[in-house]
Amino acid sequence: MAVVLGIDWGSRMLGLAKVNLSDKVIFPVGFVKNDGDLYFTLAGIIAQEKISQIVVWLPQKEFAIQEKIKAFVKKLQMFVEIPVEYVGEDYTSVEAWAMLS
Repeated sequence: MAVVLGIDWGSRMLGLAKVNLSDKVIFPVGFVKNDGDLYFTLAGIIAQEKISQIVVWLPQKEFAIQEKIKAFVKKLQMFVEIPVEYVGEDYTSVEAWAMLS
């Protein structure tokens, strides 16, 4: 059973959600503080939730934020040994609102 953790990086907080790929239902995991314990906190969540892959949202047009997110992922990969992919997030909120309308 493949479980993917989605991470929405923020300078103060990270939003987390997980999806079991067999049933494709997304569950919010919550938020974690972007502080000195971040990587240990994430490693614990990844182990507890049996995460097999990570997806990190990456804004396509905000280059300064892209660099911060890539630095975050590079450090995260020192704490966990599972694949990490980037997914473009531009306009995802607009698409979500369009689907709800």
